Amino acid sequence: MATDIIFREAQRPRHWYFWVFLVFLILLTWAMAIFQLLLGVPVGNNPASDLEMVVIFILAGIAFPIFLLMTELAVEVRAEGLYVRFRPFHLRFVQIRLDDVVDVRIVDFSPFADFGGWGIRYGNNAKAYTINGNRGVRLSYIDGHDLIIGSVRPQELESAIRSIWRAERFRISAP
Repeated sequence: MATDIIFREAQRPRHWYFWVFLVFLILLTWAMAIFQLLLGVPVGNNPASDLEMVVIFILAGIAFPIFLLMTELAVEVRAEGLYVRFRPFHLRFVQIRLDDVVDVRIVDFSPFADFGGWGIRYGNNAKAYTINGNRGVRLSYIDGHDLIIGSVRPQELESAIRSIWRAERFRISAP
């Protein structure tokens, strides 16, 4: 398998509110756990048991923040195809089919209006891989559905996709 990488981009969440949410979640969960488990002060009108508080602390105060910190959208255009990995959901790169693509173009989109936010999203007869911003490359398929790949360098991504897309469309199989 060839590994010639024509384009590579790795994006992590950059939104200020992502970081505010993450810090708030960690501080709140840790404070609740310290008050109830170490100081013996129940949290709230209907406090969780100590066991439930330990589970909440492990999930919301440690595991979920680690999960969020691992989030990354990696896009590679290689000589043999287009690949996307949205960590932590994809353990390996997923190859994006280009054989039925009829158009490749740079687009502006609204992550919330069009897809309900960032991530691996579906909406408006399209699928999107997006983690930052509102620009990307739209692949339009012959069956009418679209795929949008968010990018902070959409011109470079589009150019790289077009270079292998043309080669794939006009590739002649050997006898």
